[in-house]
Amino acid sequence: LFSLCLMIAVLGGRVTPGFTRNAMKRAGVADSDLPRSRKPLDIAAIALISLTTLALLVGAPDVVTASFAIAGGVAQILRIAFWGTLWTLRQPILWALHLGMGMLGAGLVLWGLSAFGQGSEVAALHVLGIGAVGGMTLAVMSRAILGHTGRALVAPGAVALAYGLIAVAAGLRWFASSLSMDLYFPMMLVAGAMWIAAFTLYLVALWPAFTGPRLHEEK
Repeated sequence: LFSLCLMIAVLGGRVTPGFTRNAMKRAGVADSDLPRSRKPLDIAAIALISLTTLALLVGAPDVVTASFAIAGGVAQILRIAFWGTLWTLRQPILWALHLGMGMLGAGLVLWGLSAFGQGSEVAALHVLGIGAVGGMTLAVMSRAILGHTGRALVAPGAVALAYGLIAVAAGLRWFASSLSMDLYFPMMLVAGAMWIAAFTLYLVALWPAFTGPRLHEEK
């Protein structure tokens, strides 16, 4: 899982501000307001997530591994602050990427805190697995199928809903860990149902793109 998180930090850290920058340029946004990647933050986030992964592999003390994770998560969240997230709020195809990257940062912080007795480790891992890995997978897949079949890079309403359901599922799965057993399992079932619903909406909404002809030349 942490290897996937590292991959998301590297690749998502390039495509998220890059796609956002391209969209803002097309909309005529001034160069001074375009997303900027801060190299020190990029290096810090990627290095700290790499160290977290390495520390897990070599069996480093929990406090060391957790500290790397918390610092990496904070660095990841700080990266996003310079990527023009607010501008993307009317474009789900973009904010889905920002949301997935935000889940990565939040999940790392929550997982690190769990080692200090703050919250559930398993619940934090689900924020990473559902929110970061699942969210970024859905965001990138939907963008790829639209772009490579010649369709406009505009997420259908059902797909935009799917993006939100993934994030809510991650949040519910994490929140459920603080509930009594009577509520824990029903909440897990709800989170699981949202996960299934999200990918079902994606499949149904984009089925014509999967099975139909290409519309026009890709730009």
